[in-house]
Amino acid sequence: MKKVILPSLALILFASITNAQITKGSIYLGGSVGAATSTFEDSNSPTQGKSSGFSINPAVGVATRNNLIVGINLNYTHGRNENFNNNQNSNRSGYGAGVFLRKYYPLSKLFYVFGESDLGYLYQNLQYLQTAGYTYTSVNKQNSVSVSLFPGLAIHVIKSFYLEAIFSDLLRIGYYTSNSTTNYFGSTSTRKQKDFLVQSSLTNGSYLNIGVRFIIPKK
Repeated sequence: MKKVILPSLALILFASITNAQITKGSIYLGGSVGAATSTFEDSNSPTQGKSSGFSINPAVGVATRNNLIVGINLNYTHGRNENFNNNQNSNRSGYGAGVFLRKYYPLSKLFYVFGESDLGYLYQNLQYLQTAGYTYTSVNKQNSVSVSLFPGLAIHVIKSFYLEAIFSDLLRIGYYTSNSTTNYFGSTSTRKQKDFLVQSSLTNGSYLNIGVRFIIPKK
């Protein structure tokens, strides 16, 4: 009896995994949109602090082979601080683009594990504005190129809809350059800096992100 049951179970599992393939030509749609606001009050300050920001990170790709997605992603962020934590007013913005490669490994009809590698460029601009009580203004412009690796788990909820858990920045290798210009009492100074960085989220706890994706099979 066991000789019949075990091969049968193996055949059922194999058929289930085979049917779970993300087929060549499927379209991948994903990304994220976020926004946040905060306020800060201090009894020693008559001014209420405010902080706000938003980000947009779309991604699109195509399955070049079964369970293999190749795509591009874009990102844009913008924010502003006004007397937040009694600090100087500031504006921040950034934009970038990258390419990614994602490999899915089906566990069943519903569950997949995957690994993703990203190569991306990011430009960021931070401006400290003329603010009462502060004697300087500054502008910091940063360019970075980085490679990141991370794993994740995907659940095929219904049709083209997938729910994902991602351990972001498991490993990140990056090169950063920054140029700062500061105006202090009418005197201007500049500073340039270059950094090479290797980091992992394991050093301070993995960052777990939850997201959604749409993978539309080719007809």
